[in-house]
Order: sequence, then C-alpha cells, then structure tokens
Amino acid sequence: MRWFSIIAALLALLANAAWARDNAEIYNAGNALYQAGDYEGAIGLYNSITAANPDLEYNRGAVYLKLGRLGKAAVHFHRALRLKPGDADALANIEYINSIKKDKERLAGDNIAGWIYGFTLSLMPLGWGLVVALSLYYGAVAAMLGAIAMRKRFPKVLIAASAALWMLTGLSGGVAGARIYEIERGDMAVAVADSVDVFLEPQGSSEKVFTFHDGTMCQIGRVEKGFAFITLNSGFSGWAEIANLEVI
Repeated sequence: MRWFSIIAALLALLANAAWARDNAEIYNAGNALYQAGDYEGAIGLYNSITAANPDLEYNRGAVYLKLGRLGKAAVHFHRALRLKPGDADALANIEYINSIKKDKERLAGDNIAGWIYGFTLSLMPLGWGLVVALSLYYGAVAAMLGAIAMRKRFPKVLIAASAALWMLTGLSGGVAGARIYEIERGDMAVAVADSVDVFLEPQGSSEKVFTFHDGTMCQIGRVEKGFAFITLNSGFSGWAEIANLEVI
C-alpha cells in the first residue's frame, strides 16, 4: 500500500510537470504569434491555457486591446491586477482604456469614491499591511490620549489629538476595508459587447432605461432569467443581459 501511494504521488508530479511544460510551450508560441502580428492566433493559444498567471492575463489583455475589444482587454488587465496588485503596466492600460472608451464616467479623482478606488488599485500588498498596521497603531494612540485627557491633564489639546487620530484610524481602516471588499466580493464585471441595453425589468421587452458600452465597468447584483441587476460607477442601475458582461 505504501509503494502504491509513492507511485501515485510520482505519477501526479510527472503529470503536473508535463502540464506546466505544455502550458509554457503554448504560452511561448502565443508570444511569438503576438510579436508577428497574428493577434487572433495569439489569443487562441493564450485562451487554451487554464493556469492563473498575471503575465498570461496581461498578455491576453494586450492582445484584445490590439484587436480593439476594450471590454475583454479591461477584464484581463483587471485579472492581472488581482494576481499582481499594483502592476504599473496593467494600471496604465486600464487608465488608457478608460480614456478612449465611449462612456466617460467619473474616474479616480473626480469624487471621493472614485479616488479611493483608484488609490486602492495602485497599492501593493505590502502597502495594505502597512495601512492595517497604522490603523491599529493610531487607534491605540488615540485610546491612550483619551485616557490621559480624562485625568484633566491638558484636556482640550489631548481630546482634539485623540479625536483626530480616531478619524485617521477610521479613514485608513475604511480604505483598507474597501480594497479588501473590492477584492473579495468578485461581483464586478465589464461590458464586452459593443453596446449593452439596460432595462427596467429582467426582460428585454420591458422599458429600456439607458445603454452603456464596451469597456465600461459595473457592479453585478442578483441574477434572474439571464439578466443581471447592474449598477454603474455613476449610480445608474437596471437590468442587463448577463451574456453581454464578463465578471472580472
């Protein structure tokens, strides 16, 4: 029985090594086609690989961008960011797509929510650890200052400092929480059709309320009858066919 387990483990290792080697060969062949300008051939090879790899996702995004498919490109650049947070090239391409796509939404810097979203995309994992650590530190200092203030030693100054630190704790913790929520919830999607009609009810025969276009991001809520309730960054919402969207 022991020998059987050892043999099974060795066979599994050999199979994994062969699978990795085959994927590497396909990936390199896709890169060669991309360099030669055969973008359709390159994306066909890239899409035949099932491994989760930031470089693979980035290359998929780059090919779709060359093909003019902004939505598909945005999906894969965002996936590359999830696998490699803070990647400067993926971020730059997302910003480029946002600048040329048809729907000009409020982006990072135009409002507080947009600024937080843009900031959270760019922060590396080590940075998130620092944000959490600073939140805990500020909270501890604020509690200490509050306790000292209660003893009537410089109460006004210490109470003000304590309040300021509590505000800073809440802000840093809130930003960290927003990013964690953004990463974990997995319900962000991108329009991958040229145009996506949004309806009042989850059916195409109901009243159309607005249309958004290729490359625009939305949040997905509940799904019914092939339709998803979506909300854009601008706040507009309604029902869209889920076949026209792709989850990041």
